[in-house]
Amino acid sequence: MPPRRHAVSIAAIALSVLSLSAHASPPPSGSAAAMAELGVRADFPAPPRHVHGSVLDSFESEVDGVVYQVNVVTYPGHRVDELSPNPSRAFVEALGTVRDAVSGGILRDDVTALVDGRPARTVTILDREAEAHARWIVAGRRLYSAIVFWDAGADRLADAKRFVASLKLTAAAPPALPVRWQRRSLGGVTLEAPSALRRDTMKPLTVYTVDLPFPALSCGVVTRPHDGTPEGHRAALAQVEEAAQHLAAALGRPSADGAETRSGRHDGHATRGAIHALTLDDDLGGGAATYRYASYATERAAHALIGYYRAGGEALLQRCWDSVEVTGP
Repeated sequence: MPPRRHAVSIAAIALSVLSLSAHASPPPSGSAAAMAELGVRADFPAPPRHVHGSVLDSFESEVDGVVYQVNVVTYPGHRVDELSPNPSRAFVEALGTVRDAVSGGILRDDVTALVDGRPARTVTILDREAEAHARWIVAGRRLYSAIVFWDAGADRLADAKRFVASLKLTAAAPPALPVRWQRRSLGGVTLEAPSALRRDTMKPLTVYTVDLPFPALSCGVVTRPHDGTPEGHRAALAQVEEAAQHLAAALGRPSADGAETRSGRHDGHATRGAIHALTLDDDLGGGAATYRYASYATERAAHALIGYYRAGGEALLQRCWDSVEVTGP
């Protein structure tokens, strides 16, 4: 399968997801002006062809069988929640289109970071027929990307990395969407977060979670009331710890090195817990992440703080944990 077919499928899938059409603009000479207006630049090896649509602008050139793309997707206002406070869903969707274009592939060199305060993710995908290297940056309601496709076996990764690294946002690009932390309360649980607090009940357990800003992912607490007896105390604590461990397994594949145990304190109570290094499942975007939990018990309930994050997100999770207050059963 030639690289051209891989690249075209990216644009087609992106457009079908947003249910809007595109058309080719006239000459490639207008590409530089269009990119400048969109607030993006990149070092193409040849003048790119510009495809313009209601939500997608794509710039593409092909040299020696290698396809170089810069894409700018502008999300409609009603879908802005997919980008803030955390664009992980948008990254999962975008990564999925690239993996589909190269017939699956193995995820390598997966790096998440903030670029000028904007969430970004960079990956390499290797497959038997085709390979790709890509970077996505979220700025305002726009998802910017640079993607390179080439036939498997060709030594093109170094060139691809140079092109992707040349993707820069200019002063014309929108700033990062604001992240506003505030106190959230539900069912006797209060914490500080930039998103709504959700509740799932699995009697006798109740799980409360919120989305955290990139590169953290989620924060929450598992609660279980008990009857106040020593036996009830031990049983409830064991159950919330078991639930916390099951949640880690549900996110992805744990590291072969096992979990690191950790103790501490929360709200005056001694905690015990663990840190798990994970490879997330594909529906969560794949790649490396860290899952943490810390359990403790009060006179009438047992609780486990839970959360997971990508590299660089630990402080955001800790900020959420430090704010957790459980006043209900």
